[in-house]
Amino acid sequence: MTRSLALFAVAAVACSSARPTVRHFDAVAWSKNSASCATVADPVQLLRARAAAEALALPRTHSFVSLALMGVSCVRNDPALLGSADDKQLEVLADEALGLSAASEDEHYMLFEALYALRTAAHDQASAHALAERYLAFAEHAPAPSSDDERRARDQARLRAAVKAGVPERVIPVLEASERALPDDNTSARLAAAYAAAGRFGDAIAACTRGLARSPGPGGAVRLLTARATAHTSTGDVAAARRDLEAALDAAARIALAPARDAAHAQVRRQLEGLTAGK
Repeated sequence: MTRSLALFAVAAVACSSARPTVRHFDAVAWSKNSASCATVADPVQLLRARAAAEALALPRTHSFVSLALMGVSCVRNDPALLGSADDKQLEVLADEALGLSAASEDEHYMLFEALYALRTAAHDQASAHALAERYLAFAEHAPAPSSDDERRARDQARLRAAVKAGVPERVIPVLEASERALPDDNTSARLAAAYAAAGRFGDAIAACTRGLARSPGPGGAVRLLTARATAHTSTGDVAAARRDLEAALDAAARIALAPARDAAHAQVRRQLEGLTAGK
């Protein structure tokens, strides 16, 4: 292995320390993968100087998939690279990775997310929409899940893809079935998000209420209460939205980890300020 390829291997490990499985695909996993680019020594220089040229020489194995995912994740985090020759080459490589059997289901989802974000940031709505449709088709045609965790992860991917593609109603029947089969608050939250995206705000409110009855932790309660507040606002019931946001502040105060607690508190405060500004 050349020194350059060895550097790429280190970078790929830093950004995807182990091959993920579908069970781990969620917002937290995605943010960790993106944030890990900061752990690579001088990632911008690494990408500019070597990625576009030397990644082409890598065998199309899982190492290539990991590198492609690392590359587009780092470009996504550095707006200065958007539209550069390196960005264009890395997007081509990431798109190629989507066609490889070496890419796990989880990696497919993260590649679609990164590529969609880059095309959206470039104001290339046609390409972004085409990616969202491919993303949704991939999630819909995946093999039947072998566990409840896989079902939850695939539901999340379907929801993200369908909202991006502008067809949230397409995944509502699947999410309704999951809510019936899996009695946890997250299934209700995903269904509520789909209802809200489809403009079915009354159904979104009801789904959030069912989720709150499923004994969520404080983080889950914040998620459901803020979602229900948004749906109430969309129906014009500002008083109900304010009650939910005040309850969300109480729930946020019970979150154990300080960074998560502070982030949740700030989110709810912004939403409350938006209600006041909208008066």
